[in-house]
Amino acid sequence: MPKNEFITKYNFCKDTSKAGRILEFVKVGKVYISRVEMEEGVITGNYYHKETNSMYMVEAGKVKFKFVQVNTKETKEMELKVGSSVVSLPPFIAIASKNCGKELARVIVFSDRPLRSGDDYPFEILKK
Repeated sequence: MPKNEFITKYNFCKDTSKAGRILEFVKVGKVYISRVEMEEGVITGNYYHKETNSMYMVEAGKVKFKFVQVNTKETKEMELKVGSSVVSLPPFIAIASKNCGKELARVIVFSDRPLRSGDDYPFEILKK
């Protein structure tokens, strides 16, 4: 931050490359903040990272998550609702999410690298 700045405003970048899903992201200091909006029934993810650490929380709607430890194939599923929990993922955990509600779902992600930085590897968990 410049020396004499009172506040700093950061603007989100938008990715609308996938139908039914909007990904917005911004870097603040060393943290990447992403906002993923999903229409009803839309599945996102189906990938894992080798280096990126991330945390997920639902800000709107109801989202089903499925996780797979890439090396051991251990799986876990959970449904998160607004304000219920934050899920922390280390590297080598594949993730997929599905909006299982009737309205728009919004997931907030905090990470130490951009979600789409070249450190994302396909790993199908939920079928589209």
